[in-house]
Amino acid sequence: EDAQAQRHDFAKRLQTFHVSTFAAKPPCLSPLLCARFGWCNADEDMLSCPTCGAALSIEIPKTPSLGPKIIGRIVAKYREQLVKNHHNTCPFSRDMASLLYLNTSDSA
Repeated sequence: EDAQAQRHDFAKRLQTFHVSTFAAKPPCLSPLLCARFGWCNADEDMLSCPTCGAALSIEIPKTPSLGPKIIGRIVAKYREQLVKNHHNTCPFSRDMASLLYLNTSDSA
């Protein structure tokens, strides 16, 4: 797939994200990054991959009593799932190296 087609596909994925269905996420789970790793916003807090059909629910608990450390762990797990949740045959499932370069301090 050429670079122009990849940019077009990325833009199409990004256009699926709306404040009403995907809001209040930390920077490492932003619509830009989710679309970069192949995800579309399918429903409230729900992502889907148009390439492999995988789905991923991202619900960040809004319970202050959990504390930032626990929320940070939850967010880090979701960030990892941006790659790992794709089916093995999906090209986005092999993009872990790119994910590792993301700033982990943005996880919470």
